[in-house]
Amino acid sequence: MAPLILIVEDNLNFLDTMKLMLEEEGYSVISAVNGHQALEKLKTSARYPDLIISDIKMPHMDGYEFFQRISQNPELNQIPFIFLTGMSKDKDIRFGKMLGIDDYLLKPVKENDLLASVRGKLRRNKRSEKALKYLRDMEYDGQELIASVEESQIEQIWIVILSWDDIVGPKLQYYYPKIENDSFPDRIKEIGNQCFHAISLIYGDQKRIENEESLLFSLENIERKAYIYIDAFPNPKSRSGETKFMMGVIAPNITYFDSIQIKNYFKAISEKIKIKTELDIKQYWEKITEILTSTEFFI
Repeated sequence: MAPLILIVEDNLNFLDTMKLMLEEEGYSVISAVNGHQALEKLKTSARYPDLIISDIKMPHMDGYEFFQRISQNPELNQIPFIFLTGMSKDKDIRFGKMLGIDDYLLKPVKENDLLASVRGKLRRNKRSEKALKYLRDMEYDGQELIASVEESQIEQIWIVILSWDDIVGPKLQYYYPKIENDSFPDRIKEIGNQCFHAISLIYGDQKRIENEESLLFSLENIERKAYIYIDAFPNPKSRSGETKFMMGVIAPNITYFDSIQIKNYFKAISEKIKIKTELDIKQYWEKITEILTSTEFFI
């Protein structure tokens, strides 16, 4: 079956040209003229596209908002994404990279550049899918599936969210579940700080966050596993020009396969933090707990 590509572009002449280029290479193509129409087509499409190519400046819903909507949907946020733009300003590229977009094509697009970018994206995505299949086959291999965390250990699963302050360092913003214990928030903050420090040692605490970073590791002192995800949003008042924040889940056990699924929810939380939307942290805790205590696949 030929790879399916969704093109989102409001310039109909340019849209037709790109569609013809890709179809001549054997790709199947569907199209939309703005983000809103693209989301409607995704709802009714017989299968999800293998790649999305989207313009930035469009009426009704621009490319940035469309990408954010895709990123918040766990069923769609693994689809590779390429931005088309007539803008070449560094700040526009940086904003896209802040959202997680790592591939741009500047208009007017040359056919060779378009096809090379498409082939590269599809090839990398295919390798990722093979890795996931190998992981499933290797870890479970037809045997009875075992949950990472037992039902009796649910209260030992915590979500923490911290932000970085230039003066005081990590600041605890959210945690769940909350326990009626005077010392518990301090303990959670201490564990969160430990996680933030761990990822800073690896990636560097002064480095600007060009793309989100994540890490799965063991907290030996409390015999727990932690999966943490660090991202940032622009802040001109900060020395680095951005505010870093970290999300973490701490549990008795977290497998690599669990972390791949949890990352989808952390991406959704990250987008809400960036646009300063209110968080229902309990809802995400419940979804992540379901991943850790279930014997089913969620990808």
